[in-house]
Amino acid sequence: MRNARGTAYPDPVQAAFIAEQAGADGITVHLREDRRHITDRDVRILRQTLHTRMNLEMAVTEEMLTIACETKPHFCCLVPEKRQEVTTEGGLDVAASATRCAMPVNAWRMPASWSPCLSMRMKRRSKRRRTLARPISKSTRLLCRCQNRRRAGQGAGTYCQSGHLRRQPRAEGECGHGLTYHNVKAIAALPEMHELNIGHAILPCGDERPERAVAEMKRLMLEGARLMAILGLGTDIVEIARIEAVIARSGDRLARRVLSDHEWSIWEQHQQPVRFLAKRFAVKEAAAKALGTGIRNGLAFNQFEVYNDELGKPKLRLWGEANLLAERMGVSAIHVLSDERHYACAT
Repeated sequence: MRNARGTAYPDPVQAAFIAEQAGADGITVHLREDRRHITDRDVRILRQTLHTRMNLEMAVTEEMLTIACETKPHFCCLVPEKRQEVTTEGGLDVAASATRCAMPVNAWRMPASWSPCLSMRMKRRSKRRRTLARPISKSTRLLCRCQNRRRAGQGAGTYCQSGHLRRQPRAEGECGHGLTYHNVKAIAALPEMHELNIGHAILPCGDERPERAVAEMKRLMLEGARLMAILGLGTDIVEIARIEAVIARSGDRLARRVLSDHEWSIWEQHQQPVRFLAKRFAVKEAAAKALGTGIRNGLAFNQFEVYNDELGKPKLRLWGEANLLAERMGVSAIHVLSDERHYACAT
């Protein structure tokens, strides 16, 4: 709207501030090669002033990669770009763009996460894994265009198959396109939904009180997410002194049994190895309980691994029998981890 009139308003920076104040968890901006919408100045100011997260959508070009490395957004999303399109249409053809898509992998030199916006063609899945192995952004345009219940069911089925990638290691990402106040609640209820990017639908409702429009969209998203059923819940509390006593008595035997190879490499150099081991022990016991089995019947401690994402948030990934069981149940691993002076707790 600003660029169509050639004015300095409405200001995207001010709009982003209002959205944050109304509850937005992050701001997505698309810096197009033709600068049709967002400008370089917008990107720089937003990166300096945002209190949440900035997701920069960009084409896979040398120019955009340079801007991203200079600006250092929290996230980057690689998208296809056509000059004649009104907005981003479909997803990135990774199979046909493997060389260009690998460019950011080799050039990235900042603490950010980047992801490709993928098309929903299943044959491209393995190519994406080999080439990128990063979080992904999935377009919900096809799903949102379903006009009747039968087509909606088919669209949801196709989308959920595509969304299966999200449950693989390091395959989390965001979804967007075509989301409105009428469909966001149902789409947010799908277990494949990790993060939703919504902008266009909010504008017509935000002419007078944009903060109300953002808050209402956030409310619908949260209501939809709460429709997901809790299929399993596990809690465990570990007395840290007991772990310390076991280590004093038997050395690293417990750590070798509980930790994965990656966790072991961290544990060996950790400043508080006892507390580190106690927290991992609690998380894995709680996760096994949530799956309904405990550490038995083919499940082992090293099939659960706690790792930190790009923002440092601890997350849980599953391997082997634990991963197969979780997939059969249709659940994702979400946990809360904390420790006090004497105890490590996990849910």
